[in-house]
Amino acid sequence: MVDGVQGPGDQGLDAQGHRSSRKKGHGRDYERELRFLQACRIGGLSVDTGSREIEVNLTVNGKKVTVTCPANTRLLDLLRDYLHLTGTKEGCGIGECGACTVIMDGKAVNSCLVLAGSADGSEIITIEGMEKDGKLHPIQEAFVRNNAIQCGFCTPGMVMSAKALLDANPDPTEEEIKIGISGNLCRCTGYKQIVDAIKEAAEVLRRRTA
Repeated sequence: MVDGVQGPGDQGLDAQGHRSSRKKGHGRDYERELRFLQACRIGGLSVDTGSREIEVNLTVNGKKVTVTCPANTRLLDLLRDYLHLTGTKEGCGIGECGACTVIMDGKAVNSCLVLAGSADGSEIITIEGMEKDGKLHPIQEAFVRNNAIQCGFCTPGMVMSAKALLDANPDPTEEEIKIGISGNLCRCTGYKQIVDAIKEAAEVLRRRTA
């Protein structure tokens, strides 16, 4: 239920049971909680979460929302299926690809690894929250100018990781940029255009705040 409107049914969790091999990336604070639930499902243990509904209060892209959903709903599902913010993509569902990256309380996280209940009271920014008054964010503009997009599936997550990086470090080195997007996979561009775009966006944002 979103502001009094009933949402879709139980979306469930992916029961892959795989541990992320990435040493760098997003959302690792929430991974243990999700892995526990996945392991219980794989092992046939009873964890009564899907049948129990919870109320989640969030601020999403500056707007306060209240969502009633099954307790095992992921933040990714809440955003896409309940709030219809479909810019956030699901690629792997196990925290490996970064396509589902959003900013939660100022930090980039993999929304596929965050249970919605864990995000209660948090401030979330998705790709839809980047533009202001119909104008693209400088990071988005830089991605366009540098042709840092091909199929575009990874782009929302890549942009959100770039924003989290530049919010924390307005003048990153090339190596710091590479580390900042190390949790995001792109199979098209080879990353050079993406790194160039983030460098350019950083310069534009620094000039605006100078």
